[in-house]
Amino acid sequence: MSMNKTLKTILCVSGCVFAVGTVCCGIGYALGARPNQIRYNNHMEMNMHDMHWFDDYDDYDHYYDEDMNHQSDHMTHHETPSSIKGFDIVTACSSITAIEGDENKIEFLNINEDDLTISNKDGMYTINVADTHCNASYDQRILIKVKDDDLLDLFKVDSQAGAISVKDLDFKEININSEAGAIKLIDVDSDKTTIKSEVGAIALEGDFRNDTIIEGSVGAIDLEFDDHHDAYDYVIHHEMGMVMIDGESMKINTGEISNHNNSAKHHLTVTNDTGMINVSFGD
Repeated sequence: MSMNKTLKTILCVSGCVFAVGTVCCGIGYALGARPNQIRYNNHMEMNMHDMHWFDDYDDYDHYYDEDMNHQSDHMTHHETPSSIKGFDIVTACSSITAIEGDENKIEFLNINEDDLTISNKDGMYTINVADTHCNASYDQRILIKVKDDDLLDLFKVDSQAGAISVKDLDFKEININSEAGAIKLIDVDSDKTTIKSEVGAIALEGDFRNDTIIEGSVGAIDLEFDDHHDAYDYVIHHEMGMVMIDGESMKINTGEISNHNNSAKHHLTVTNDTGMINVSFGD
């Protein structure tokens, strides 16, 4: 009797482990990643298949232009609006790249038109991409250019899988909820920022003012401040992975990283269950 009970316990535990492994493999497959293609270092390199993760920020423009030249045959829809106020995007497996450009342009690659729903109200775009054709070989992409570095009201994304890359744009509010996929915001200004990520590295560089909340589960977090005045109120909750803070005049004290030269006592609070907290200083 005891033997049967022990056997049942072993089988139950094995089943749970197998289920967790299957879910993790599924996420990796959705991102097109192989285990030996993922590595982290102090510069936040992430070698995952086609994840738009660039060491040189100028590669954004190169990637965008090259992508359109080589994949124009795969474009399923495009728009050139006169003005853009913001985006509310819901997607199952599309990567998203948004940059400043010389014109307003929204393009969709490898996305079945039956899966795509778009509405535009006074420059506020609502985009929904269904999950009908999600798989590793069907590389869905949403490419966005916004001219003249206009201040956008909102950049909201709810994504199940896919990288999210933004450069040289200013927002009143950023709200990103991602289940799997790297998130990189470079040279971006935002008055209010909320990022929630289940799996994937997060990198922010720019001026993120007022309320900034980052909730990460698995994956490194990299924040870079050009000036200590950029370090406004940040709250980070993170479960597993490296947290790297790169800025001027910062100090760490019992889990709280604060700016001791700022009379307003703006602060950055970090909680990290598993992993390393690394703080480095600017020149």
